[in-house]
Amino acid sequence: MDKLDLLIKSLDNELSPQEQQMLEQALSESEALRRERDQLLAMRSALGELPPVHDPAFSERVMQRLHEKSITSTALIAAMFPRVAAACILVLFAFLLSIYVSEGSLTSDALLGTQELTVDEAYSLAAEEVDVQ
Repeated sequence: MDKLDLLIKSLDNELSPQEQQMLEQALSESEALRRERDQLLAMRSALGELPPVHDPAFSERVMQRLHEKSITSTALIAAMFPRVAAACILVLFAFLLSIYVSEGSLTSDALLGTQELTVDEAYSLAAEEVDVQ
């Protein structure tokens, strides 16, 4: 790890004992690193003394931006609706065409995938069901 990285990490008290020892050794050997540490500590102290900034219009600006994004999203949905509707119609048309090609008609039986059964066929299917149980 770089000596400057160790110095910055030390400001947040996040050094392991080994890293702390490496930093102390580097500080004892480098005047430039000691000056950097002193500058960082002075800057940290100066920033800590600043009063908190109270901006009463901040929440209004945030809410305004959220509202603008909401309007943008609504406009996007409205703009995409015709395309989505057209795509759905094309999918439905393709589905009906495939049924027509495979069944030869678009009757309700063809659409539902059922066949017209004679009474005898229905009776034999029911008999098979009873035998299975």
